[in-house]
Amino acid sequence: TKYDQTYAEVSEEERAKLRREFRFEGKGPIIVAGSTHGGEEEIVVRTFGKILEKYPDARLLLAVREITRAASVRFMIKHQGYTVLRRSKMGTDEDDGKGAQIVILDTIGELGRLYSLADVVFVGGSFVKVGGHNILEPAAHGKPVLVGPYMFNFQEIFELLSQRGVCIMTPDEKSFETTLLDLLGNPEKMKKMGEAALEVVHENQGATERNIASFEELVKEYGIRLRGKA
Repeated sequence: TKYDQTYAEVSEEERAKLRREFRFEGKGPIIVAGSTHGGEEEIVVRTFGKILEKYPDARLLLAVREITRAASVRFMIKHQGYTVLRRSKMGTDEDDGKGAQIVILDTIGELGRLYSLADVVFVGGSFVKVGGHNILEPAAHGKPVLVGPYMFNFQEIFELLSQRGVCIMTPDEKSFETTLLDLLGNPEKMKKMGEAALEVVHENQGATERNIASFEELVKEYGIRLRGKA
């Protein structure tokens, strides 16, 4: 099952190293927006602008679902007046070494580990009719998760995480902004959501083994052997 996938574990030492690498070393909150699609980046960046008004040292890691869109997303962000850097351009002439307000993740295979840097995570695909992506990844790092209204392809998992207070559905941009600001202003609530996230993931790990065991019990009950005929 999805709960039994191996999610990247990140030690405190690794997390500190990643924060230095991405220059996320200030005291402001870190928002990670994972697997975003066209139309979602605009929502996230506008909301991030509101966060900066209250938390000037905040940082946003924006992981585009299709890395071929990274250049156009960077142009949009730069046009709105924010400092922005693509992950793939770190250490090049595009990188002034000062650290950007927004980093676009345009590499493959890093998002799972980078969720560990977040204070709050938004999972993309959920504000467009693509459907939200894997919300268990950030939950496995003990992170509060926000999504938009379209979670039909992860419905069962979303309902469980929602019931346990781990994942909050925000139906529109205004709700997303209000909910995110509310969470950032309530560290105790964020902590409880994170703890609940880890509990849910741990409780459901081993589901594959339990399913196999149940199947084997049924096989015995009906006198059917796994190999050969009864």
